[in-house]
Amino acid sequence: MALRKQHPGINLYLNDNFGLTFSSLVKSGRLDLAIIYGEGAMKGVTLKPLLIEDLFFISAPNSSGQAIGDTITLAGLADRELLLPSPRHYLRKLIDTAFHEAGLQPRVMAEIESVTAMREAISTGIGTTILPRALALNFAGGIKPSLQRVVNPAFAQSYRCACPTTCR
Repeated sequence: MALRKQHPGINLYLNDNFGLTFSSLVKSGRLDLAIIYGEGAMKGVTLKPLLIEDLFFISAPNSSGQAIGDTITLAGLADRELLLPSPRHYLRKLIDTAFHEAGLQPRVMAEIESVTAMREAISTGIGTTILPRALALNFAGGIKPSLQRVVNPAFAQSYRCACPTTCR
């Protein structure tokens, strides 16, 4: 409420959908600021680095038989059926590239664009995925999924603040 009083013109827009291209929403003026995945320049959008986060293999609680903090190789994921965002999403491109460079092909069983639906599918044992740790740690209630940092090769997700080129 204090923020609303100090800045009455700000309209907060929350979205848990993987599928929207937030940089496009910033560029078109529909959003003033967004935190996005990815690398590279974007015309009409100023990008400022925020953080880099390792990616984790995420499965239903205890389904992998390993404790949080263990690692898994990318080759160890080659036979796992994965739930991933669509190929147009930066995270999916990052995952596909890592598999390709390792001479592997991911086994995608479904494409899910909703963080909420992804969490539900994982927690009920429908499938597994590869996501940044922050998304894995936000499961509802007492449900704690099994997390294994992906190694050999390790790969990470970069986050950047996006605003129109007119911002400072």
